Amino acid sequence: MTRPHWTAQADFLFSIHVGKALPGHARHDVPTNLAGEPMVVIHAFEGRVGGSHNRIDVVVTQGKGRVVFPRGQLYCSLPTFKAIDGPDARELVLLLVAMKPPCFGHCDTDADYFADYTSEQLAWAERHGDIIAHAAAARYPLKEKA
Repeated sequence: MTRPHWTAQADFLFSIHVGKALPGHARHDVPTNLAGEPMVVIHAFEGRVGGSHNRIDVVVTQGKGRVVFPRGQLYCSLPTFKAIDGPDARELVLLLVAMKPPCFGHCDTDADYFADYTSEQLAWAERHGDIIAHAAAARYPLKEKA
């Protein structure tokens, strides 16, 4: 069995696990589990650096290393004045993975964004997007303005 190319690297910025509530780390009124499905693990890597933003490349796996989104397919960027491994980066990565294609008149983003998704990735996003968005909301609640 071959390992994905990124597993031999210890250069990831952080990992986020979605699927099991940790005591004291999740609100119990927000559904953040995957109803018996394997845990989703999201690894964030420092991508291209330049200009006023830092790129964060994302790898998404579920279960025993099954790669849903390989490194480089999903990425986001954060202003250089924000910590690339801080809470804003972690929330951004979760919300990136939570995006799903338009359905029933509700759009998270333009349909063109999903043009490079495989049919399996589209189905995965539809199935898991809301749970991951709830996990982001539970971990990083909106901050009230002073």
